[in-house]
Amino acid sequence: MPATRIAPFTAPTAKFPADNASNHHTLLLVNFDRDVDVFTVGLTWKGRPGLDPVLVYSLHYREGLPDDNTSPVVRRLAFQSSGGAGIQAQLAWGTVIEQVSVSAARDGIRFRDVSATSGFENIDIAVSRLGLVLSGDTALVNVKRLHVASAQYDFVSTGAIGVVARDWLIGTGISLVPVMLTSAASYGSFHGTGIAISSEDVGRMPPGERKWQAAVMTSCLTGLLLESSTLQTSFSDTTQCPCVIIDSPAALSADGNYTFVNCDFQPSRDAHSVFLLSGEARPHPVRIIGGRKSAPETGHEIPWTLPQQAPYVSFVGGAISTTDSGLTQWQGTKDWIFAYDAATGLLTAREHESRATGSPPAGGTTELGAMPLATGTTLVRAEVIATGPLGRAARWILEQGFFRAAGGTTVSTWVDQPRVTETFGSDGGAPPAGWTPPTLAVSSGDVVVRCTAPTGRKLSFTVRIRAVEALSSTP
Repeated sequence: MPATRIAPFTAPTAKFPADNASNHHTLLLVNFDRDVDVFTVGLTWKGRPGLDPVLVYSLHYREGLPDDNTSPVVRRLAFQSSGGAGIQAQLAWGTVIEQVSVSAARDGIRFRDVSATSGFENIDIAVSRLGLVLSGDTALVNVKRLHVASAQYDFVSTGAIGVVARDWLIGTGISLVPVMLTSAASYGSFHGTGIAISSEDVGRMPPGERKWQAAVMTSCLTGLLLESSTLQTSFSDTTQCPCVIIDSPAALSADGNYTFVNCDFQPSRDAHSVFLLSGEARPHPVRIIGGRKSAPETGHEIPWTLPQQAPYVSFVGGAISTTDSGLTQWQGTKDWIFAYDAATGLLTAREHESRATGSPPAGGTTELGAMPLATGTTLVRAEVIATGPLGRAARWILEQGFFRAAGGTTVSTWVDQPRVTETFGSDGGAPPAGWTPPTLAVSSGDVVVRCTAPTGRKLSFTVRIRAVEALSSTP
C-alpha cells in the first residue's frame, strides 16, 4: 500500500508471530481512542466451540466517550470475514467509510452505542445475515450508494436517529426484510431517495425459498419519507406480502408521519393491500404523493388499503400548486376503500376524491376536477369555492348521480341537472350577485365541475369532488 507522505517506515511491532500459519485466522482490532499505530491492539474472535477462530475486523473500540477530535476514516478496503462480522464500531464519532467491500461474512458493517455523525459511501456488502446495521442511539448518519447482496436483512436501523439514504440497490432472493426500521425516540426518522428494493436473481431461486415479508418494515418509527423509490414484493412465494408494514404501538408519539413521494409499489400476487398497518394503537396516517401501483401477476387490482384501514392511508396524485391569490392547494386524487372481495381480489365499493384549482377567463367557463367514473352506480358530491380579487367569496355544494354500464363507454345521468344542496357567500351569507353556480357535467367519460366567471370579472375556483362508487364484483 503506497505511503501518502515521504517518511521513514518503521517495522510493525504487532504482538503476533511472524509466520503466516499462526496469523491465518487473525485480523486486527484497531483502537482509535489514542493516536497510535494500527498494530497496537489486536484481537482474534474465536468461533463456536470446536471450530476454528473466525476472521474479525473491528474498525473502532472504546471504553469511554469519544474525544471530539477523533474521526476515523477508512477508504478503499476490501476484505472477507468468514462467519464473523465485517466492520464493528461502537462510540464511533464522526466516522467516514468509503469504497469498502465486505464479502463472505455473517454480518457486514455494524455501528452501535452512540456512533454519531458518520458517513458511508460506495459500500458493497455480500453477507449471509445482516448487511448494514445502525443501533444503540446512532444518530445523524448519511448512507450513499449502498449495494447489499445475499443478506436476510439488508439494512437494519434500531434506535437510530436522523438516517439519510440515497441511491441504494438492495434485496435478493433470500431477503426477509430489506429495510427494517425501529426507533423509540420521538424524533427518530429515515429519509430515503432512490431506494431500489428489487432483485434480478429472484427468479432463479428454487420455489419455496423466497421468504420475503415486506420491502420496508417499521416499528415505533416517528418519521419515514421515501422519494423516487421502488418497493417490490411481487416475487415472494409467501401469501399476502405487502410492500410496507407499519407497526404503531401505543407508546408512539402522536405527531408521526409516513410519506411516499413518486414511489413505485409492486406487491405480491396474493397481497390484500399495498400497506399493512398494525399495532396496539391506531396507526398514523400514510400519505402517498404521485405514487404508482402495479397490478400483480393475477391482474386483479390491489387496493391501497383494506376497508378497516381506510381512514389512515390515502393516495394523493399530482403536486402542490399556487393559485393566483397566493393560496397553496393540493391537486390530485385519493381513494378510500370501503369493500374488498378477498375471493376475487376485486374492490366492490370505494370513495374516490379529486381536487383541483383554476381560473376561467372573464365571462368564460372552465372545467375542473376530471373525476373518472368506474362501472357501477356512482353518486358525485362536489364542493366548490370561488374567490374574487376584492375578497368576495362563495361556496356551493352539488350532488349528482351517474351511471356507467359494465363494458360500456357511455355515462348517463340520473337527472338532467345537479342538485345544489348548500350555498354560502360573503354577501350576507349568500353568493355575490351575478356569480353563476357551478354545475356537474360529463366530459370525455369523466365528470367535471363546470365553473363560470361573470362578464368582466375573473374568479379563482377550488373544487373537491367525491364519488361513491359501487364497483362491478365480476372479473
